[in-house]
Order: sequence, then C-alpha cells, then structure tokens
Amino acid sequence: MVNPGIAERPDRPLRDRVIETLKPLSFLWGSAGLAVVVGALGQILFARQLGPAGYGVIVTANSMANLLGPFAALGVGLMLMQKHGCVGWAALRWVAPSLRLYGVCTFIAFSLFLAWALTAMDTPTGRLAAALLLPLVAAFGAIQLAESRFQLEHRYFNVARWQLTKHASIFVVA
Repeated sequence: MVNPGIAERPDRPLRDRVIETLKPLSFLWGSAGLAVVVGALGQILFARQLGPAGYGVIVTANSMANLLGPFAALGVGLMLMQKHGCVGWAALRWVAPSLRLYGVCTFIAFSLFLAWALTAMDTPTGRLAAALLLPLVAAFGAIQLAESRFQLEHRYFNVARWQLTKHASIFVVA
C-alpha cells in the first residue's frame, strides 16, 4: 500500500495539513521577495558607482542577457516537466536530448550576445563590461533546468534558492 504524504492524510488535523501545504509556497514567496530586494540593491550599487554612462552599459547588457536567456533555455525545463506529467519517470529518456538542445541553443545565444556586445558598445571598456555579463545568458537556462528538476522532486527549498541565484550573483558583482 502506498503511504500518502503528510498533507494528504485525512487523519491529520486540517491545521497541520494546511501548514504542510503552505510551507513550500512560503519558501517560494520568500525567495521571490528577497530576489526583488537583492536585485534592487545591486542596481542601486551599480548606479552609484558607475555614473550614468557606465550604468547605461550595464543596464543595456543586462537587458540583452534577459532577452536572450529564454532563447538559451528554449523551454527545455518546462518541456521536461510536461513530459513527466504525461508519462511519469519514464520521461527521463528525454533528458539527454533536451540537454543537447539546451547546449546548442545556449551556444547560439552566447554568440548573438557576444556579437552584440562587440558591435553595439562604443568603447573598449563598454564592450568588456557587456561581455562580463555573458554568463547571465546561460544562467537563465540553467536556473530553469534546476528549478524544473527540484519541482519534480518536490524540493521547493532548492527551487527557492535557485530563483535567488541570478539576482544574488548580480549583487555580488556590484
């Protein structure tokens, strides 16, 4: 007989079931709120240290990385979750081809970002600053893959940590 989860057992009081159900959501809400605060602090630090021209380079490069990030991921993590929803753990056969697709798409997004950074920025310092944000393109897809995996494993604390990773790294750089 399958042992139901704590939140699903009918013999538990309703209060305990609600708390167990809301606990993973509280991690996600908390990490989203912390990501907003950390992201804002990073932007404030950049603006104060770089001045208008330098800050403009960083904001433009960050926007381009955020624009190309979803193309690097190409929805691979979400597709894997959908496949697991349809066929269960038999969907593991899709992981290797999905990772190859992610690699190809990330390489293309990298190339586009680097070409943009080298041609769109006016100064060598601006080109270097923009090129330093290149890892953000791959980070978007990697974060999406990690979040999908941890959601499938019902490890919501790890999902929350990965959501915070991108903003925390920008803050550390700032």
